[in-house]
Amino acid sequence: MAEDRLPMSSIIESTFERTSRFFDQHPVFSKELVSAKETFFSITGKIGETDNEFGNRMNAFLLWFLFDWQLSSTMTTPVDHYLAHLEKSGLNDDFAILQAQKNHIHSLFYFVKERRDQTIIKDVFSGQKYTISDSRILIGQEKDAIFETRIFELDGAHYFANYFVYHPVIVRKEIKRSLKLIKKKKSPLKPFLMQLHSYHTKWHRYRNINIKSIYHFDKSIPEAK
Repeated sequence: MAEDRLPMSSIIESTFERTSRFFDQHPVFSKELVSAKETFFSITGKIGETDNEFGNRMNAFLLWFLFDWQLSSTMTTPVDHYLAHLEKSGLNDDFAILQAQKNHIHSLFYFVKERRDQTIIKDVFSGQKYTISDSRILIGQEKDAIFETRIFELDGAHYFANYFVYHPVIVRKEIKRSLKLIKKKKSPLKPFLMQLHSYHTKWHRYRNINIKSIYHFDKSIPEAK
């Protein structure tokens, strides 16, 4: 296996880069990419190219586009369309790697502990624990902070995606309470992740506003617009 690098194995990252490039350079699908970007940032909040969060947010968007967006011309996700392209082209290595990443974990997590050069985290929604192969990624982050990312697997090892959306510890209880309600109702998780993403954008932008007005779980408090 190739040497790992932050934030995920270089093999997985390179495969995603080739997949994104295929759509970016395609005469038809490049327009879909633009449309998806407008949709994503209209939901999660717009952020400028000079903002220090821009790279992180673009990484989040590109993975959302690949795995969650539905192409209007094919009614499939970009990943499914690209997999069909790889199969026809006979590019078996990329096909096998990308096919294995379709059923990845996209959720909210928190840090449990470090063990040697590995990090153990817990999925707040499912309760499942995962051992991540590189512990350096979470250095400097608040221990109890809940964060959104995706977890991919290659050769039996788990790797973080190349973005993290950290939510303030002060709203941890509200987030967990909302997750319990979502689980009880058997509602999909992804809309809530997008909602939290939009809250994080506001929080990043308006640090002088009451956090409960930004992470708007209490309807008795006015929401920050």
